[in-house]
Amino acid sequence: MKTVPKSKKKTKTFAARKKEAAQEKLCRKCGLCCHVKVGLSDGTYVVHPSVTCKYLQNDNTCSVYETRLSSDSLICFSREEMIQKDFILPEGCPYTHQRSGYRPARVVSQREYDEIIEKELELGNYNVLLVNRIF
Repeated sequence: MKTVPKSKKKTKTFAARKKEAAQEKLCRKCGLCCHVKVGLSDGTYVVHPSVTCKYLQNDNTCSVYETRLSSDSLICFSREEMIQKDFILPEGCPYTHQRSGYRPARVVSQREYDEIIEKELELGNYNVLLVNRIF
């Protein structure tokens, strides 16, 4: 019977670590990527002003940042996934410039959000009501 060696943890090259550090420096620590995004009837999204991931702390940092992408915890998107998928990152985020044509989620105040939701309900977009049930 053949024994399978335990998988070794892959170490990143110096170049990979340097590139990752440069990418990390782009983050403004605004926490808006951790807010729920709400889909509108026109196909765009807005950033919910107050509903966030349960791991977002008051200082806009993630309480599980180091383990957020572990295989047993699919809490959030990787930076690469956020760059590849429109509307996950908020407008003004430096990462949105990493991909040509990126369509960011619009950042709105609570008042603006309430007005948008009222209009969406008038249009029959009742999915916007599900936001508070997600987290």
